[in-house]
Amino acid sequence: LHGMVDMVRNIHEIGKPVIFGINGQNVAGGAVLAMTGDYRIMKKGGTLHYIEAQVNLAIVRFIFECVSRVTGPDIASYVFQTAIPLKPQKCLELGLVNEIVDDEQQLLKRAIYVLE
Repeated sequence: LHGMVDMVRNIHEIGKPVIFGINGQNVAGGAVLAMTGDYRIMKKGGTLHYIEAQVNLAIVRFIFECVSRVTGPDIASYVFQTAIPLKPQKCLELGLVNEIVDDEQQLLKRAIYVLE
């Protein structure tokens, strides 16, 4: 957990927008880390999967707040309690991602466009 806290702190101290490209299976810490960016682009076929409850791990406040800051507490509670893999369209509906693209080339192009 301390490593995750340090990583999030470093991301926030960059002082520039941070875009996460989600192009595969992002489970637990990877899914949480993606929420710490300013913008999230997800490739079709990817998933976010918050498995903490599924494997009986306590959801510490820090982890909950990483997701809650993007979605609000109700949706954050939902994604942790259900512990189901979330496909791109569901992630978009829940506010976990900002947009969905077809492939990795589009993901990179969109990320560059958003930064400009």
